[in-house]
Amino acid sequence: MRRPYTVEKQNTSRPNRHQSSQPKKFAFKSLLRCQKIRYINLYLKAKKIAHGLTGELSREIKNKNMTQKIAKRQFRFSRNPNPKNIRLTERRLDELEILHNHRLATTEIFTATMPGSDQRIRKELRELFDAGYVGRPLEQLAMHIKHKGGYGRSENIYALANRGRQALQDTRGIDVTGTDLNRKNKELGETTIFHDVQLTRMWACLKAGLDQKRKNKKDRYNLIWWLQDRQQREKLKTEITLPRSFKKVTVIPDAAFKLQCPRTQHLFLVEYYRTRKGGHQNYLNHLKLYNLYFKQKHFRKYEIKKGFKIITLVPTRQIMANLIEMINSQKQNVELRHYRFWFVAEEDYWLYKKELVSGSTYRQVADFESVLSAVFRTPADNKWHWLEE
Repeated sequence: MRRPYTVEKQNTSRPNRHQSSQPKKFAFKSLLRCQKIRYINLYLKAKKIAHGLTGELSREIKNKNMTQKIAKRQFRFSRNPNPKNIRLTERRLDELEILHNHRLATTEIFTATMPGSDQRIRKELRELFDAGYVGRPLEQLAMHIKHKGGYGRSENIYALANRGRQALQDTRGIDVTGTDLNRKNKELGETTIFHDVQLTRMWACLKAGLDQKRKNKKDRYNLIWWLQDRQQREKLKTEITLPRSFKKVTVIPDAAFKLQCPRTQHLFLVEYYRTRKGGHQNYLNHLKLYNLYFKQKHFRKYEIKKGFKIITLVPTRQIMANLIEMINSQKQNVELRHYRFWFVAEEDYWLYKKELVSGSTYRQVADFESVLSAVFRTPADNKWHWLEE
């Protein structure tokens, strides 16, 4: 018996554009590694970003050559298994020493404080990362997804690794002792990263701004030293005696720097305030210890006679305005209404700013002297002041 003649049904459905294997493999290899992040909701958000990225890549990639080129690109949190044999030049040692002195730094900070192009500095830092001299804390990926939605460009944050610390000890004789830096970099949290990066950014603005003025033959001021690392800040450790109970309280600022002025030298103690459990009043009570620090004249051990100020670094102008309002409105904070207490917001100074070129086109322009302008406020008169006053 003859079998009846049948026509096979053709598949006329449109092929799925998200089924390209290599872009999908690349996207998941790169972005889905953030599953190591402690927050599951951020991991799920990164997963959605990876799905969106596969669609964009499948539209953009049209030939095999471009596909192979993109597939070879390294994920920024994974080291190259076959790194280059690099030589530790003086320039690379300077980059390692910045991380030793400040713990954390972004690519933007290296670009502002070191000579050379942005592309060259990024390449050198990538080579140091692949060789194991520096590390990139994984928590910064969670911060980028949490605060910026995972889109846009984010500056890489670098930290010193064990191999980099050993290289500084062998070449420059820096006494470095402490815990395992590789393990410590993995345990860095969001609060610590915000804290250290903003302090390092303030140092970079101050150093680059003073260097820029020196090039313009306005070298009236000079940065003598800046202490920020935990081992270095042990030199600033001071015991203050409370007036009534005669108890001794230890005070260690987050950072400190000494500025050479035309007539005298000034000492600045820096405290970074973001959020605390007890609110603003607990931080103001902490600032009162520096009032005792001044009355008991502990600043004289740094060969300072009069120039002594405490700078509070806050994220926004609103927090700065709230702190100043609390000082001026409440009687318990009367002792803080003095010219020696200064406040500054992160958004009031910058290393690079966007400049409109034409239409909707912007470019980054260096503005290192922004921190030297009138960005500081004090509760004494609630007016803007310059650092060079």
